[in-house]
Amino acid sequence: MSAPTPVVRAVTYERDGERCVSCGRRVHLEYQHRQAVGMGGSKVRPRLEQGVTSCVLCNGEYERTLQVKALRYGWKVRRTVRDCSLVPVFYPFDRAWYRLTRDGRRERISTGVALIMMRTVYGEQYDEWEAAA
Repeated sequence: MSAPTPVVRAVTYERDGERCVSCGRRVHLEYQHRQAVGMGGSKVRPRLEQGVTSCVLCNGEYERTLQVKALRYGWKVRRTVRDCSLVPVFYPFDRAWYRLTRDGRRERISTGVALIMMRTVYGEQYDEWEAAA
């Protein structure tokens, strides 16, 4: 996927409190594409709801040891999902779920709403991720 614009990167970092969404670190941060587009990437630049702030350590593990957790909490989104904004994001340092908006905000939602959104998008697969946690 193409790199985010400097504005998208800056707004994403600000929205996420200048810390990694999964571990809370405030150093060695980078923009994390929530959704892969396949080998070779894409020429389309990501929108605000399509990325989160991650530290280099967590980002490197999202496809390995943290993959199920990253999918469960919306830090990563399956390639088959048509609209990333339908997948909420859990911020552990807030202990809260949020829906990321296209204008760069995050709207807090209840755990119940987040679970409904996740199950609507992923079906029974989400329940498997929950059970694996």
